[in-house]
Amino acid sequence: MLNFALRQTMVVNGKEDVIDQKGSEVTGDKLRFDFSCSRGLKPAEVKAIEDIVNAQIQEALPIHCKVVPLKDAQAINSLRAVFGEVYPDPVRVVSVGPVPHTIDELVAKPDNDDWMKLSVEFCGGTHLDDAKEATHFCCVSEEGTAKGVRRVVCLTKEAALIAVMAGQDFEKRVAGAGSLADMAALDMEVSKLRKDLDETVMDYFLKDKCRQGIDKLKEKVLAAEKDRKSTRLNS
Repeated sequence: MLNFALRQTMVVNGKEDVIDQKGSEVTGDKLRFDFSCSRGLKPAEVKAIEDIVNAQIQEALPIHCKVVPLKDAQAINSLRAVFGEVYPDPVRVVSVGPVPHTIDELVAKPDNDDWMKLSVEFCGGTHLDDAKEATHFCCVSEEGTAKGVRRVVCLTKEAALIAVMAGQDFEKRVAGAGSLADMAALDMEVSKLRKDLDETVMDYFLKDKCRQGIDKLKEKVLAAEKDRKSTRLNS
C-alpha cells in the first residue's frame, strides 16, 4: 500500500520521478522502504501518502493472492515489481482490494484502467488478510541513503497511533511555550524543545509542524533581543 501511495502521490503532484522499490524490511508493526527518487519528499507529500494508506485501511480492502504464469502477471498495467529482481515462473501476485476484483480478473483484462487504482505486486507472502488489520499507518522518518535513493520508516497498529499521539502532544507543548513572557525562559525552553523533538518518535508531518513552531519561537526571542539592544542604544 505504501508503494502504491508513493506512485499516486508523485503522479498527483506532477513529478516525473519513476518510483521503483530498492529494498524493504517489514516486521509486525514497523517497516522500512527504500525507493528511487531524485529528491526528498516534502512533508505535505508524506502526509498525502499517509492519507492514501489510511484510507485503504479504513475501507478494509481485501487482499487477493494467486500464483499465475509470469508472462500473464507482468502484463497487468498497475503491477509494481522490484527493478532487476528475478521472479519465478509461475509467480505469486498480490492485490490490495477492492471487492469484487480478483487476480483472475486482473490477468484476464491486464490493460483495464481500473487496475491503476489498485496496489498490485509480486510477493512471496503477505502479513495481512485485509487492510484493516494494519489498524493505522504513519511515517516517522524520510531520508536519503544514496544518490537517487530515499528511505522512509513507517509504523502500523498501536505503534503508529502512539507516534501520532506523541506528535499531537508535542504540538500542545510548543503552543504552550509561546505563552512565556520571559524571553530568557523561552530561549531555554526552545533549546529543550529542539533536543526533545529530535529524540521523540512521532508522525513525520507533525514533527515538521512542531519544528516550524519552534523556529518561530526562536525568531520571537531574537526579535525581542534586537529590540532590547536597540532600546538600550537609544536611551
